[in-house]
Amino acid sequence: MISRLHETAQRYAAAGIAVFPCRQGAKEPATAHGWKDATTDVITIDRWWTENPNYNLAIALDQAGLCVVDLDVKDDGPDNWQALAGDRPTTYTVATPSGGQHLYYRGSLPPSVSKLAPGIDTRGRGSYVLAPPSIVEGKPYILIHNGEIAPLPAWIPERLAYNATPHAAPENVALDSPATLRWASQMIVADLAEDGPPVEGEASDNRAYEFINVLLDGPSLGQTLSPHALLQLLCDEWAPDFDEDWLDAKIGSALKHRQNAPGCAPPGSPERKYGDPSQYETATPEPKRRGIWPHEAANRKPPDYWDEHKLMMRQVGGSVSLIYAAFSNYKSTWSANYAIDIIKRTDARVLYVLGEGAGGFAPLTLGAAVESWNLDHPDDTINLEWLQGRLLLDEDMPRMLDDASMIEFTKGHQDFHPNLVFIDTLGNAAAGHNLSAIEVGTAIGRVSRLLARAFEASVFLIHHEGRNGTAMGSQYIVGNDPDMVLRLEHDPVKSALTVTVGKDKWGVPNRKVRFGTRKLMVPSRYDGSLREAVATYELPATDARTVEREAAEQRDTAEAIARRVLVYVLNRCDRDETTTSSDRHGNGPAAIASALGIETDAARAALDYCGVRDWLTYRKRNGQVPGSWAPGRSLPLGAAPAEVY
Repeated sequence: MISRLHETAQRYAAAGIAVFPCRQGAKEPATAHGWKDATTDVITIDRWWTENPNYNLAIALDQAGLCVVDLDVKDDGPDNWQALAGDRPTTYTVATPSGGQHLYYRGSLPPSVSKLAPGIDTRGRGSYVLAPPSIVEGKPYILIHNGEIAPLPAWIPERLAYNATPHAAPENVALDSPATLRWASQMIVADLAEDGPPVEGEASDNRAYEFINVLLDGPSLGQTLSPHALLQLLCDEWAPDFDEDWLDAKIGSALKHRQNAPGCAPPGSPERKYGDPSQYETATPEPKRRGIWPHEAANRKPPDYWDEHKLMMRQVGGSVSLIYAAFSNYKSTWSANYAIDIIKRTDARVLYVLGEGAGGFAPLTLGAAVESWNLDHPDDTINLEWLQGRLLLDEDMPRMLDDASMIEFTKGHQDFHPNLVFIDTLGNAAAGHNLSAIEVGTAIGRVSRLLARAFEASVFLIHHEGRNGTAMGSQYIVGNDPDMVLRLEHDPVKSALTVTVGKDKWGVPNRKVRFGTRKLMVPSRYDGSLREAVATYELPATDARTVEREAAEQRDTAEAIARRVLVYVLNRCDRDETTTSSDRHGNGPAAIASALGIETDAARAALDYCGVRDWLTYRKRNGQVPGSWAPGRSLPLGAAPAEVY
């Protein structure tokens, strides 16, 4: 049975109305290109809502020949609409979660904000709206008038065109006067009080653009802020957690595209929302606070994962993971294949940065990954063109410990806004530096975390394994704050790749997930020749290699419990404490289980698993020979009992 949102999306598509998904409970698109991805293709729609039956439903208005008048109750939109429209014919109408209304019309309008009147926006060309039964912040969109969609009244576009006449400003505009600065600070206080702090990814683009334009209008004719003063106010008081360059770019965009000259103070621009600016002349802004209160931080979404195997972490503010393996153990191959799987299942955007093997990565590694996906998903095939807009390759590895290089790299990919970033390899990104040096490992940890925060992305550092079976320089690299550490090991005999979770800051470590490897003949796009390449793929639950891995994990668990029990027993023997099969002296299986927090049966099985050999040796030290335990099989500890101490 499909969800109501899924069913409604199908009905819209059948009526010729293009739709696309937005994130569950939110207005942000769940696809890479937002409204541009809207479609009436049922297969695509079914795939989207199968991935998440609770995706919100959005309509690309102009594609459907529709437009919407959006009435916002916060700025008296319904009352102002009544004053403008009077008793004109009604049309198909939806109540929004905020208490406003969406009035649908057949026709075309540009998107606008409060140009018809305060609290009345329009949506149409290059924009979209959520449709019932979408839900935002727990409140649904509800159809309240199921009538015919009326033709767009001619007076609406005419009034928009009339109100679009630019407002001029005097020749000598005063910049950054004390009164203007006080007014701007108080406007910020009022905006934060009404709408809360801006949150990246939650309509922050539109909100920043609109608020910057309000501040540029100024408090009165001939008064405004310089770009420098405006940037300082935004960074210090309005959005201290936002990237300064991002805010600076928004100011530049507003100055380039705004219809009114700075300092024009057009009638009704800020006053209706914020009241009379004269009241701000002597007002004192609230003191700035750095940091976040615990209850605010606790309201964030907790860390989770991009994948069902919980190998790739995602969390607010980004995460950092280390992927390492010995040479020729397919760490790049697995990363690329798994990234494509995540893109298909979540619509994530991936930035893959290549420091080595760039020449063969796209034609061979990605080519084989695409072929492998198509083998396993014949009804949902892809090609390299499908990856456009979803997977971006950067073949110019930045110098990770060079701040200027990393700033240039981050700015260069800000518009792509990747969700996952792969640095392949860490050695190339930190070339010329001793990875075993404490200052280098510390710096890599700092830069990796800053990169994750800059993109709000999951960053994966792909690294080579050292001679001792750990990541090269791991003492300081692994120790400097990665959220996860994954080790890959390929078994060429079984064509299997095992991923071991050595560290998971918020989950369960010491997990193993096994994937299959396959050799494929990939056709060259350059000359049509066939080249052999390797791909990794998900093993079915019934595959012998999966069953073998699960059995090995159970053995590992039994041995781990047995080791704990053995060490506990031996320590008690060293204190001349008697261990018997009875709980009479508090030393039997039940007491051991209680002390170690395990089941009594597990403690009894562990004692039997250890066998008499490993702990009788210690009993003989004190001349004690327990007579109540029958000999069992020996535990393969890999060391003589005397070495436990």
